Amino acid sequence: MHATHDGLAEKLRPLVLTLRIILGSLAAGVFLFAAVALALRAGDGMPARGNGVDFLSMLAMVWTPLAVILSRVVPMLIAGNARAKIAAGTYSSARDGASSPSASSDTDLLMGLYQSNTIIAAAFLEGTAFFNLVAYLLEGNPVSLGLGIGLAMAILWMLPSAHRTANWIELQLRSIGEERALKQARP
Repeated sequence: MHATHDGLAEKLRPLVLTLRIILGSLAAGVFLFAAVALALRAGDGMPARGNGVDFLSMLAMVWTPLAVILSRVVPMLIAGNARAKIAAGTYSSARDGASSPSASSDTDLLMGLYQSNTIIAAAFLEGTAFFNLVAYLLEGNPVSLGLGIGLAMAILWMLPSAHRTANWIELQLRSIGEERALKQARP
């Protein structure tokens, strides 16, 4: 099994590299915008922080934990739905089209699913990071700046490795096998 895992990890290296580039770019964009926001707030171009209620900052602070939860839950729901369809033989990859060959195995389908789910999770975090940074830029609340930078760091935390991705795919393959066995056991 270990040799199979290593073979899968080797097959996953291009996918992992692609995801690392995508996630790194998403985080870099947030960090760059944070630097711009800091520079603008430091200059005379933005109003000083007032003593009133920072409406956007408060809204961003409320949205941030929800977005973090959604970044975990939505990909899990998508994966569960896809697993059930793969087990039933009805899953159609979004990559299946005129310009793309069909996935040849469950592993290939799961590779595409892993990539999509990782990007979806990162998008929740990236959008919320920008929301916090815009709130910081307009209102000057340092908590919003911290949340924006923290979310960018969370995107970097998601950078995959070939072995971690292989573990996820192997877990999904086991679940698919169990679902198929249950379906065959039912009359």
